[in-house]
Amino acid sequence: MDAAIAEWLEGTRAKLAAGNLAEADLEGILQRSRQQILDLCVKPPNMRAPISSWARFDPSAPHEPTLPDQEPPYPSVLEAMDTGWRVAQCPIAKLYRFSNSDDDDLGFELALEKQAGEP
Repeated sequence: MDAAIAEWLEGTRAKLAAGNLAEADLEGILQRSRQQILDLCVKPPNMRAPISSWARFDPSAPHEPTLPDQEPPYPSVLEAMDTGWRVAQCPIAKLYRFSNSDDDDLGFELALEKQAGEP
């Protein structure tokens, strides 16, 4: 069983036994299970390379566009993976044959995902 679900069940059972279970407690696990996406770009196709651009998508956050911080959320893709992000999509190098185009500075894009509430 997923650790977050087991923890939620344990807490909910304790509140039920104590007689103070609220409706919001029953919805708590739904709030944790939303998928988040972290889109990272690196110049060379190397997971140790520094992040050149990024975007994070979290369905629990406001949907208004926001500018990313000046510093990337992680120094590399491997650092993001070390904190619980899972690679959902790796770049296909042959699709990135840029030359004299406006987007040749973007680098290689990797999509990572995790569930909200995961470490």
